[in-house]
Amino acid sequence: MADLKTLLGDAYKESMTLDEINEALETVSVVDEKRLDGLVPKSLLDKTCSEAADYKRRLREAMSEQERLAAEDKDYKESLEMKVQQLEQENKITKFRGEYLGMGYSEESASKIATAMADGDTETVFALTKQHQEGIKKTVEAELMKNMGTPPAGNGSQTVDYNKKQVAALEAGNAQGAILAALEEAQAK
Repeated sequence: MADLKTLLGDAYKESMTLDEINEALETVSVVDEKRLDGLVPKSLLDKTCSEAADYKRRLREAMSEQERLAAEDKDYKESLEMKVQQLEQENKITKFRGEYLGMGYSEESASKIATAMADGDTETVFALTKQHQEGIKKTVEAELMKNMGTPPAGNGSQTVDYNKKQVAALEAGNAQGAILAALEEAQAK
């Protein structure tokens, strides 16, 4: 370490005051200028560090904004996917319901079985189908009994051509009438 006399060189005087020493130090270069080559002045370093911190802060804010936007976008996409799935399910139910109504199911039964079909609930589908078939069977039997005439008196010499009856009913578009004729024929035998 250098003492004050060596540091100040010719500017040094015995019994210098603090102000005189400070004044002398302003004219003296304490650092070897050769060693400073390639180094950055402190003011420039401070400015660069400040700018870097500002960029870093803005980047963090932007990333947070990007993350927030990404989360919002993800939520929106999930919401849309759920709505699409819901609409597809409703569309399936509507189509199935129309088909079952066309097959003679009641409004309530058609809605129940269509929903079960769309949900993949085969147990309910089979149960409702069986119930519908039993209802049709009861209706046909009741119709047969209602339309069945009184049997002829006597020895039954009157013959009925059930085939003609069935053909006539089918030509008229009356499927129930054809079924009734077939059942009458079976009962007559």
